[in-house]
Amino acid sequence: MASFHGSVRLEADPASAVRALVEVGPEEIVLYAGDAEIGRWARDAVSVSQTGTSFLLDADEERLLLEMEEAAAFGAAVGASETETAATAPGEDDGPPGGFDRLRKASAETYDEDAVLDRAVGLALAVAGAVLVLGAVLSWGPARIISDGFPLARVLAGLSGIAALVGAYLGMFGEQRVNGGWLAIGASIVALVVLYLSAREAGIRIGYLIALVGALAVLAVGVASIRPSAAAPSGRTETEPHGDD
Repeated sequence: MASFHGSVRLEADPASAVRALVEVGPEEIVLYAGDAEIGRWARDAVSVSQTGTSFLLDADEERLLLEMEEAAAFGAAVGASETETAATAPGEDDGPPGGFDRLRKASAETYDEDAVLDRAVGLALAVAGAVLVLGAVLSWGPARIISDGFPLARVLAGLSGIAALVGAYLGMFGEQRVNGGWLAIGASIVALVVLYLSAREAGIRIGYLIALVGALAVLAVGVASIRPSAAAPSGRTETEPHGDD
């Protein structure tokens, strides 16, 4: 089956939108929210029409509006027909929601688009933090922020790298994507200030350069992690097989 990510809602209720995964096979279309299978329909029992990136799915007395990330590919997979409009005015009565109530409940239990950090983004943040820690451990030469020789710059850079690792953990496993992202951004700013002050000294070595790369990477990935696109369903990936519920 081909898998497509997006959101789904009742046609007449924009506030009912939830994240979902749609699988399209030669014989059937299957709708998931998190780990829960919400709907399974034979292809010949489903009518799908398209307007832009919106798709109106009509099956089993339910009319669902889907917004798909790969609209063209999804439209081709389901054989959607082009229509002038795919949505009705909010508040129009489209009949009983049926299984869509189960969709909303299951999605709320297994997915939080504000909390869970996408695994790839989280791993990138963890790698960037580890690079920053590595740069702090290696030699910076005689570069110092203070004159008595204590390696304050390296200590602060190392702590910033550890903070970035904590941010990645919070985003992936602590369901605090935004908090973890801001923690990483703050840590990268501290590290970059330290690196700037240290750059005034002569004899900077490889550790400094590695720390600089790590701090810039932490900043870039930290900013990416607080964007809505960095959110991901918890407990499900594109490559995981789906059982027949």
